[in-house]
Amino acid sequence: MGMKNYLMDRFLFISAYWFQVLIVLVIIQLDFLHSHHSLRKENVAYILFLCLFIFTICILIDYTIKKKFFIKAEKFLENSNKQEHTVILEDAGTREQREFLRILQKVQSTYLTSLRKNEKKQQEYLQFMNLWIHQMKTPAFVISLVLDKARKKESAAEDALESIRQENERILQGLDLVLHVARYNEFEKDYKIEYVQLESSVRKMINENKRTFISSAIFPVFEVTAENSVVQTDKKWLEFIINQLLHNAIKYTKLTQKEKKHIIFSISMKAENTILTISDNGIGIPQKDIKRVFDPFFTGENGRVTHEATGMGLFLTKQICDRLGHGVQITSTEGQGTTVTILFGNEHTYFNI
Repeated sequence: MGMKNYLMDRFLFISAYWFQVLIVLVIIQLDFLHSHHSLRKENVAYILFLCLFIFTICILIDYTIKKKFFIKAEKFLENSNKQEHTVILEDAGTREQREFLRILQKVQSTYLTSLRKNEKKQQEYLQFMNLWIHQMKTPAFVISLVLDKARKKESAAEDALESIRQENERILQGLDLVLHVARYNEFEKDYKIEYVQLESSVRKMINENKRTFISSAIFPVFEVTAENSVVQTDKKWLEFIINQLLHNAIKYTKLTQKEKKHIIFSISMKAENTILTISDNGIGIPQKDIKRVFDPFFTGENGRVTHEATGMGLFLTKQICDRLGHGVQITSTEGQGTTVTILFGNEHTYFNI
């Protein structure tokens, strides 16, 4: 920052200073005239010289302090695209510079936090898309093999069609999951709180998956002990949650060697809250994995067994429940089964979303 630019920036201050000096001289002269005296030229010159000397010292000190800060500011602007240069403005000489630096650091901190969150979301989304695309290749490849086999052996046409149906269901489930992942990023624009009949939503999801239940030799059991199963939630997101939990239960129950495989859906009331539990008698979850099942992309030991897990179903379930003000818990015993509990609060809960 040059002296010329500095003096131009401080024009109002300089003008006010010398205006005050002139006012003081006029007042002194008027006082002297009142006493029938007058300031001599030597006195006026001495006063002006003294004021000029003090003014120059103050200006030079102020300029030296601010020059150092503004030089750093220029360097900061030149290297603003590099995060490692964000600390060069730490040395502030005046109070206004310190306040400016504090505001700048606050804005920068907020920006970097937001940037990191967005980068993390983008990385998670890309990771999920890569994983999902890889998984969608498998059913497509299976469909091609089944069709080739059906052409060679006409008697196997019925089995081939059933296999195609199952693989096509996997594709549709994958597409539905990707669609909800995309919608989740704009959740605030895509939800509507209303009164929903929980029992009807659960029955709807069971009926939509009845073929999967039959082909997997799993028997669904529905128990309703609550007098009223009306809850306040978003119907579309609620059915997505139930569907994800249902598919998880089926996926890990059909792996067990038990003769009677079942999934129990239960709706009950406790302390004026409605509780939905989905329990299976499948392979269960290892205790070391329980704490991480809601983490994005975490598949655990069971995921390595099935090779179908994306690690996003339970993550989205937890995130959506949190957004809607519902509680979600999971308990499991390895080799015995898993229970997922969703707690719907009272009618005022949704105001806290």
